[in-house]
Amino acid sequence: MGKGIVSVGCSYTWGEGLQFYADLPDTMFRETHMFTIEDVRESHILFKNKNVFSTLVANHYNTWSYLQAKNGGSNMGNYKNHLPQLLDSNNDIRPEDIGLLIFQFTKPDRDYERYYNPNQPYTLENQITILDELFCKFEKKGIKVVTICWDEETSDNKLYLKLYNHRTVNFEIDGVTKSAYDYFILHDEYNMTVRSDFKNFKYQINDLHLNVKGHRFIADSIIKKLEQDNFKINTRVDITEEYITKNKQWHNQNLHLT
Repeated sequence: MGKGIVSVGCSYTWGEGLQFYADLPDTMFRETHMFTIEDVRESHILFKNKNVFSTLVANHYNTWSYLQAKNGGSNMGNYKNHLPQLLDSNNDIRPEDIGLLIFQFTKPDRDYERYYNPNQPYTLENQITILDELFCKFEKKGIKVVTICWDEETSDNKLYLKLYNHRTVNFEIDGVTKSAYDYFILHDEYNMTVRSDFKNFKYQINDLHLNVKGHRFIADSIIKKLEQDNFKINTRVDITEEYITKNKQWHNQNLHLT
């Protein structure tokens, strides 16, 4: 079955910054980081989608990938607005379509002032717990879940270490291993960011979004984790009587329901 890969996160997952590498004549550079959707055309988006880490992981497994159309996001915003629909069998992308969910933890303080109810602020520990409960639902449906962390505040949290040890992607370069990728983007010598490419030209001087190399690094780190876990996606489809019958049964059931 050709199950695919779904990625949910913030601008790092969406691929902000990759538009600067599309070699299109109207690419908009600025002295400092700022993003508006008006800065990018469909050609920028298509280039971005081809080079974002979720696509690179999907290419490795010869399957499709999906990520949300809008740039940005927060942990609890994704919990409310993107993740639940993926568990809905009436959604366009259904749980039985998904083989792998990649979730990127963004800065937890984006949700500190938002409330699940008037008495429970979205502290980091609450975010970790609420998302773990949801990810367990994905895993019970046979969907592999891996998590990547932007910052070590999340990845070093004791509750995160307890609940997410089996899901966490680690990042390693030349013997330096981290459970979050911020260390490698903060150090320009690793050349993982837009800033590291453009600062000498006095553009994007504070832009820490991933460059093409950075997305390849994240993808390779995810693939390494998946291979360690012996993760597989079967993308071979044999057109047999069984295949036809299975799909006919699905259509007949749904015609009966309508």
